[in-house]
Amino acid sequence: MVKSADKLFVLGGGNVGLIAAYHALQAGIDVLGLAEALPECGGYKVHLDKIKRLGVPVWTSHTVLQALGNNKLEKVIIAKVDNNFQPIPGTEAEIEVDTLLIAVGLSPVNEMLKKAEEFGIKTYAAGDSQVIAEASAAIFGGKIVGRKILQDMGKDIKTPSEWGEIAEILQSRPGKTVKLPKPKKGTGTKYPVIRCTQEIPCDPCVDGCIKNCISLKGETIMDLPAFEGNCTGCGKCVAICPGLAITIIDEEYDPKMEKAKLIIPWELPENILKVGDVKTTAGYEGEIIGRGKILAVKQAKWQDRRKLVHLEVPFGEAESVAGIMIHEPKKKVPPIDTVSYNDNDIIVCRCERATKQQIVDKIKLGYRDINAIKADLRIGMGPCGGKTCLSIIRDIFYEYGIDPDKLEPHVYRPFELEVPLSVFIASNPKK
Repeated sequence: MVKSADKLFVLGGGNVGLIAAYHALQAGIDVLGLAEALPECGGYKVHLDKIKRLGVPVWTSHTVLQALGNNKLEKVIIAKVDNNFQPIPGTEAEIEVDTLLIAVGLSPVNEMLKKAEEFGIKTYAAGDSQVIAEASAAIFGGKIVGRKILQDMGKDIKTPSEWGEIAEILQSRPGKTVKLPKPKKGTGTKYPVIRCTQEIPCDPCVDGCIKNCISLKGETIMDLPAFEGNCTGCGKCVAICPGLAITIIDEEYDPKMEKAKLIIPWELPENILKVGDVKTTAGYEGEIIGRGKILAVKQAKWQDRRKLVHLEVPFGEAESVAGIMIHEPKKKVPPIDTVSYNDNDIIVCRCERATKQQIVDKIKLGYRDINAIKADLRIGMGPCGGKTCLSIIRDIFYEYGIDPDKLEPHVYRPFELEVPLSVFIASNPKK
């Protein structure tokens, strides 16, 4: 594994930004924070909560104004934005980092698909070439498309009628968010605390419970799970929940009921936790609860990376503790003097470092062909193939009163690799 950064800042609170921040923590990278321009992060709440529980500060209604450094990134300047996403003077703050991850502006990877359609080739699309969604949606969509291909090849195979509805659900945005209910203790002294408060397509805990004590409240995979029954404390629901949203409380641990034992999920490097350590505990949205003692760190044979941490906490805090912080979050960062910057200095094409001012200059000269701008400034010719800059350039034209739909569109050059004909010719014609 190559460690790509030491101090990371993330821009974008969708699932990509939230999951990337978590993966960075797993790789031992210090994540200094995440900024999202909207008032709320658009990603799944369980992904948001698990980085907040580890101590990562999340600033909503904020953006990155500048990324500064000498030959390498040294700091970013963030600021609060108003309802029109304009920076509010006086809210600027400086954070020292060596890497900025920009996780915004995603669009389907469909260049090859479009080019094939231009030539009248029968095409099939799944995953990110069809729609930007969760990995589960890409996998399930691939299953449907795979069956469609087999059907077109004359194979006798059917696609269940309900699969289309399931695919739509998996591609949908999160549903409503509800208040976290008080946990049900069931019929025993061990019970899970399920912190799923947002309707998302997820139900591994239902299938994973060996006692069938967890079920969905409704009839679809978007419904929230609920516990009722006699929990054995096996921890399988904790080990299988992708959102790290379940803990198990063992009230039998201390007959005096002064302490309780928890089973919580853990996926970070082993050297962070040691048996006997006393760590800061966090609530399900990252609030500090108190302190907990590490009793054991266990791993099931069928689990690849996740471990189950047995944690001793004060009895009265047991239902509130959802995780362990690796460092306490910075609620505020030191303000700095108001930053002066020119909007036209913004780099639009990061691959070729073309600025907004350069685009504006071309517009004022009468350019209405994206390819002409491409020929002059090399926009769209970098590794991303224009995935980042082209939509921004269309917005700049709109800003100057020009309908982007009336522009001569960019000619996509899909990624391709030349393959010698010999690869397609069998060395033995009889095979």
